[in-house]
Amino acid sequence: MPIGATNGDGLPAYVLTTSATIDPSYSGLYMVTDASAATIVIPAPQNDGVRLTFMGQRAADHIFSFTGAKLRTGTAASATTATVDSAGPTTGSGITVVSASGLWFVLSKVGTINYA
Repeated sequence: MPIGATNGDGLPAYVLTTSATIDPSYSGLYMVTDASAATIVIPAPQNDGVRLTFMGQRAADHIFSFTGAKLRTGTAASATTATVDSAGPTTGSGITVVSASGLWFVLSKVGTINYA
């Protein structure tokens, strides 16, 4: 749900209190506050230049599931999931991706993120 605020880049900010599927049409900052492991589904992008930032706010293994192996992490293999590792520093850990050519590309990550 929108919290009626924007981050420093002017992106809308959302709070996800449970597992959800997000709309990949619009850029945004998503703060995951679920105390247990939430699964966030990110469909394939329809437009280039959409930027999504996901931030874990609790010590849980949040799973970000990218439909159709559309996540590019900077290695030769593509991935379908990015998981925040709760053994790492999870409060504030997260990932930022940007869309291009029907794919999501990892721009940055904070904390321990495992790709599969």
